[in-house]
Amino acid sequence: MSDRGRRPAIAVAVLAAAVAIGAAPVAWAFRARIVRPEAVVLGDAAAALSGPTPGATALFTVPVGEKVGVEGASGEWTHVSLPNGWHGWVPSVSLGRVDR
Repeated sequence: MSDRGRRPAIAVAVLAAAVAIGAAPVAWAFRARIVRPEAVVLGDAAAALSGPTPGATALFTVPVGEKVGVEGASGEWTHVSLPNGWHGWVPSVSLGRVDR
């Protein structure tokens, strides 16, 4: 293939890569706002721990009424995220699921 034939192919590949890279943050935002389940802390404030065990390190406290993203679960623990990006594990009984 001549240089003339390669240039358009390279340009198309570079453009496709740029579109894919630009779409990644949009896809992540869609997942975070639409797909990811949410919950709210009920009863007392919940200590968010570094792991799904009672002996894990306390990282921060999630106040009553705070809405959190649900990232996953392990046994009786739920992995949550706050809007500021903090993540931790809280007892599942401390949370009420939010229906959308």
